[in-house]
Amino acid sequence: EEQSDGCFNLFPNPVVRDEFTLTNCNSSQNIKLMIYDVTGVLVKMEIVKQNVQSISVCDLEDGCYTVVVIMNKAVISRKLIIQRM
Repeated sequence: EEQSDGCFNLFPNPVVRDEFTLTNCNSSQNIKLMIYDVTGVLVKMEIVKQNVQSISVCDLEDGCYTVVVIMNKAVISRKLIIQRM
């Protein structure tokens, strides 16, 4: 399932392999992406510089996470589920 919020898309969700794709229709803006576990601990941070970029989650355990994206001074959060087959 694809989830979108303005110019920000995250798919697939749930993640069934070791990565998901982040798309940004405003390619002139860098995106700061942070992933937090259920206890609120920051487990991954990346600067996304392309309008379509794969984000590796191979170092994260299966479970629920919160993805926080900062772009254009807006903060968007989204649930992410990692559920490998």
